[in-house]
Order: sequence, then C-alpha cells, then structure tokens
Amino acid sequence: MQKVMVCATKSEYFVHIGKGLLSDLGNISKDAAGGNKVMLISDDRVFPLWGEVAVKSLKDAGYEVFTFTFPNGEQSKTPETLIEILNSIAQYNLHRDDIIVALGGGVVGDISGLAAALYQRGIGFVSVPTTLLAMVDSSVGGKTAVDLPCGKNLCGAFWQPKAVVCDTNTLSTLTDEIFACGMAEVIKYGMIDSKELFDDICKNDIRSCPEDAIKKCVEIKAKIVNEDEFDTGIRAILNFGHTLGHSVEMLSDFSIPHGEGVAIGMSAVTLACEKKGICPVGTHEVLVDALKMYSLPYTSPFSLNAVCEHCKGDKKMSGKGLSLITIEEIGNAKIHTIPFENLLEFMEDAREVFA
Repeated sequence: MQKVMVCATKSEYFVHIGKGLLSDLGNISKDAAGGNKVMLISDDRVFPLWGEVAVKSLKDAGYEVFTFTFPNGEQSKTPETLIEILNSIAQYNLHRDDIIVALGGGVVGDISGLAAALYQRGIGFVSVPTTLLAMVDSSVGGKTAVDLPCGKNLCGAFWQPKAVVCDTNTLSTLTDEIFACGMAEVIKYGMIDSKELFDDICKNDIRSCPEDAIKKCVEIKAKIVNEDEFDTGIRAILNFGHTLGHSVEMLSDFSIPHGEGVAIGMSAVTLACEKKGICPVGTHEVLVDALKMYSLPYTSPFSLNAVCEHCKGDKKMSGKGLSLITIEEIGNAKIHTIPFENLLEFMEDAREVFA
C-alpha cells in the first residue's frame, strides 16, 4: 500500500492506494473518522459489485451500517437526489460523530461529500473511489457538488474527507470507456505539471499496474490543494480542458462522459495555444497521440460557437473574466484570464477541432 498526505486548512488526511484495501475499509475509517453508525452511499452499478465487501469490513470494525443507492450516472447528480440522501441519513438518526462513506465514482463522491457537508452542518466523510477518474482527481481535495440545470457543479461546498481509500482491484470491473475517461485526467496531470508522468503513460499502458500513476497524480493534486484549498488561485490550473469540456458534456445531455469532454477540451485549447505561439509546434500532435493511445476523442461533435456560448454558465467565471488554462509546454500550464466575450476569438485558431 502507498499513502499520500493531503494537508488542508483544518485537517490532514491520507489517500491510501493499493490492492484489496476494501477489506480494510472499516479499520481505516475507524482510525481516521471514528463514529458508530455509517451511511454507505453508492449507485446501482457499483454496489452490486463491491457493496458486500465494503459493508462486511465496516461491520467487522464495529459500525452499524445503513445503505443508500441511486441510479448510476450524471443524471442523478441533482438537488433532488441530494435531498433523498439527507432524508435517509436523518431517518436512520445519524449524529455528528457518525460518518458517511462514498463507494463509487465521481458522481457518488461529489454528492455524498456534499451531503456530509450539509447534514447537521457537517459530519465525517470517507471516500472510496472505484473509478480511475475518481481516484486521481475528484476524490481528493474536498470539492463536493451537485449539478443545476444551468451548469455542472454549481451547487456545492468544500468539505474534506477524513480518508480516501483507493482499492485498485475495483478498476478491474471498469469498462474500457470508463477507464479511458480516467486516463483523460491522468493525461491532464502530465500536461499541466509532469512531463515525466506524461512520457511514462505514453510509453506504458498503465492498466496492468496503475498504482504509481495514481500516486503521482494524487501527489500533484495534494501539492496544489495544500497551496490553494478553496480554489481562489493556483488550483484553477487543475481545470485544464474542463471549461470547454463541461460545455461539451452538457450539450450532449451527458451522453459524452466527463473524461471524454475533458479530452476534447484539452485538444482544443492546446491547438489554440500552439497556433498562437504559446506552446511549441507539435505539442497538439503529441497530445492527440496520447489521447488516441487510450481511445479518447480529440474532436467535438458540436460547433465552436455553441461550445463557447455554453461556457457562460461555467463556475470558473468571475468578475475578472474566465480562467482558461493554457499550455506553455508539456508539464507547464498557466492560468490565462480573459473576458468571456474574447473566448470565441481566442479559440478561433482551434475551429478545426469542432464540428
């Protein structure tokens, strides 16, 4: 097992990475969060695969365990599902010293974390990500949220987990598409911070041995979160590809999953940067080769105008404009703030990526 510490303003916690860790979930949770009762939240795809192991481990550690499951997918990441979860927690009479455990991918982790932040103004939370994307990104750093009709993740809170438990055995049940979506985030970390990581994942398919790549991604995110927990500065760099990617997702009514949207967004921004001379010629081609290696898209089925227009609802908008993350070279990204009305002009050089 490997561990990475995340240092938040009011707490420190470990991200545990290794094979078979679900069987030790109860002990890890007890040590990190304490409590007597657990609400285990999952979805109807993950719980049949891993719920029994997780529940047994929690019970063996002395917890009284209750469960809540909801339909898999981004369509469930709504205020309505959140209220159902909160009512269920209240019906089982959990107290502030009890805990919520999230077993699943990014949707499960985001909505469970927000429920933990809201219930009785905050109870303990342990994240058990079961997808590569959630392990390397969404489970770390304390961002929790649900979607609103106007945009992704517009209703949320910062609420750090007490522990994150990444059992890499759960990756064995992922479809190729879902694993690829996680690789989009791994590629992102290489593009923004580590050419060494980027080169490694281009040379070696990490599916057979993902622990080192997961650890490296978590280390990069922990470093950034330690510096900017509440996303007021450098943490925005983690959104490389996300502004345009979120728009692609929403325009598709989420038939295009998050990782694929991010891949398209990274491709578009990198091409625009290359043509503007911000990054070296050939950077886009190298990125596209990496995306192809992991069966990720690099072109959008929607027009540039439609995607840019949809970015109005992006939560990264501020009075100063839109924070667009640009690439100067692989492993080195910058935050580029532009007025929203200039986004289409900035992206014009990448129009060939769009329909």
